[in-house]
Order: sequence, then C-alpha cells, then structure tokens
Amino acid sequence: MFCMLTALLLLIFIRPFICSLSFPDLNFVYLMVLVSVLSSWVGIKGLSTKGPRATAAWLAVLAVLAYSIFLSDANASAIEKLLQHIAEIMLLLVCRSMSRQDTDRLIRTLVAAGLLVALMGIYQYLFVLPRTLATHPVDSLAPSMTLDYIRQKRVNYPLLTPNVLGSYLIMLFPLAFALRKRPLIIATPLLVTLLLTQSLGALGSMLVALLIYYSSLGKLTRLSMLLLFGAGAAILVLYHLRAATDSQCFQPIFSSAMRLSYWQQTWQIIQAHPWTGIGMGNFDLYNSRYSHNACLQIWAETGIFGLAAFLGASLGILKTGWDSVRHAGDKTAAALLCAASAFFLHNLVDFTFFLPETSLIWFAILGILWNRGVEPGHRADR
Repeated sequence: MFCMLTALLLLIFIRPFICSLSFPDLNFVYLMVLVSVLSSWVGIKGLSTKGPRATAAWLAVLAVLAYSIFLSDANASAIEKLLQHIAEIMLLLVCRSMSRQDTDRLIRTLVAAGLLVALMGIYQYLFVLPRTLATHPVDSLAPSMTLDYIRQKRVNYPLLTPNVLGSYLIMLFPLAFALRKRPLIIATPLLVTLLLTQSLGALGSMLVALLIYYSSLGKLTRLSMLLLFGAGAAILVLYHLRAATDSQCFQPIFSSAMRLSYWQQTWQIIQAHPWTGIGMGNFDLYNSRYSHNACLQIWAETGIFGLAAFLGASLGILKTGWDSVRHAGDKTAAALLCAASAFFLHNLVDFTFFLPETSLIWFAILGILWNRGVEPGHRADR
C-alpha cells in the first residue's frame, strides 16, 4: 500500500504541470494511469461504506455523464471527458476513504506542488517577462491573448492563462494554513503569485471564500473584517491597473461583456435541450469552447438532471464541511472548505472546472473535506 500511496501522491503532485489543452496526448495517458492507480486502490482497500446516500449521489452524477455520451456526436472527445470525470469521482471517493494520516500527506503534497508553481510564477514575473519585452517589443508582437499577458505583466506559467493559474492558487493558498509548521511562510509566495496573475475573478472568489472561512469558525472579528476590506481594496487597485490599458479588448469590462455573451448563448442551448442536454463533447459556442460558468455548461451538456445531481452532491459535501467546522472548530476542515468554495465560486465566471489540471485538485480537496466532515467513529481509518 505504501507504493500505491506514493504513486498516487506523485500523480497528484505533477498534475498542474501538464496542460491538458497544450499536451492532449500526455493528458490522456496521465488520466489512464491515474484511473489504473485508483482502481487498484479500490480493489485492494475498498471504499468507505459510510454515507451511502452521498456516495450514491456521485455515482448518479457519473451515470448521467455516461448517458450523455449516447447523445454526443464527438465520440472521441466525449470519451476523453468521461475518462476525466471518472478519474475525478474516483479520486474523490478514494480521498473520502483515506486514513487521517494519508489525507495529511496528500495535503502536504498539494501544498508542495502549489509552492513550486508559485515560485515558477514569480520567476516568470521577475525574469521571463522583462526578458521577453526587452528582446521582443510589444509593438512587434502579433495581437493575441498572450500579448495582453505580456503587456500587463500577468503571470500564467506553468498553466494556460493567468485566470487558470489564479483558479489553481485560490485552492492552494488556504491549504497552506492547514499545515502545522510555517504556514505563513509557505502561504506568502502563493499569495504573491496570485496577485501577479491579476485575475479579478479568482481574487473576488477568494474574498468571498475567506468570508465563508471566518464565518464558519465564528471569528468574523474587527481584525478579520479589516483584512477582508484590505483584500477588497487590492482587487479595486488591480481593476484600475488593468482598466488603464489603451486597448479596449484587454479591459475587464470587455471580458465581462464577453462572459455575458457566452451565458446568453449557453442559455439558448439550454432552452432547446433543457432535460437531456446536447451531450458531452457537443458544447461549442460561436467564439469559445466554454460557457465560463460551470453550472450553465453542465446543464447544457447533461440536462437538468445532470446539473441537479452535481449540485446536490458537491454542495452536500460543502455543507458537511461547514457543519464540521461550526460544531468542532476544525481549522483544517475550515481551510479545505475555503479552498473548495473559492474554486466553486470562481467557476461561476470561468471554465477551470473543465480542465483536469485544476479540477482534479478540487475533487481531491472535496474528498478530504468529506473525509473530515464525517463523525470520527465513522471514518475509515485504515
């Protein structure tokens, strides 16, 4: 079992360094290996038998996703997406069944990977971006999203965009405070890199998640309110800096307008197929592959039953985590709740739920939160 746990931790550690859209073949191989390791884990150790209704809810999600393949015209794409979702749900259920010692190791692995990602982002800001601007003047670069990132010195490495990096970091920053040793030292580079992404959606989601964090612990004091006010002020400053660009298409208001357009297009798809959806892999807007709202896209692809199953299963775990923090004052559960809530909220305005380099991390965090949320006598400590 030690070898199996080591393999799982290694796979989780390297996940953010494999961009699924840039390296689709490598991503497919990764998912196959992960599913194989998780299947071996389940075959040897089994899954927790406690909380059968919650487990059934996730199996219902998987059943709806499998059914949606039959509605899909893009079979290869749909099968790969189904493989991703199988890996996500299996990882969640395995994390739910882990011992407390194994979940602590997993948290440390997640934070270690996040710290490395954060340091790479800081390196990009200090050395790569200045060198790029020095050797390739902005005016000589072809207009693109990459030009926007370079011009505004927004970091994204090693993930696809600054928003994807921001979505990843808002999960790892709270987890740093679940560590027993030097949490503030480890959290600092995570926060610095998060600010360097200049992702307003990620930072706004983090602000709301921090409010949930302090409320769950019953520590919404003057000091915490002051910290939240300072975080809100930082977001306003970043908004002003990003809005100062001369190019209208790079301003935050333009990004917001595009998201509204995506949502309207998605709603038209939902109105045409409200019950069954259009099928996994069939979703495609006029100028985007994503709705930039996970709930709308899940509804459009899998129908109302798929959305209801997903929301019921995921929000049920968040509610369990909230109750655990409120009743037991579990600070680790509070950090996990903050991380999971931040990612969920961010995906109301973004698409990182559909990228395995971020979504698998969220499902792992959700599984650990579910693990800590059950009664101690009901946890499968093996």
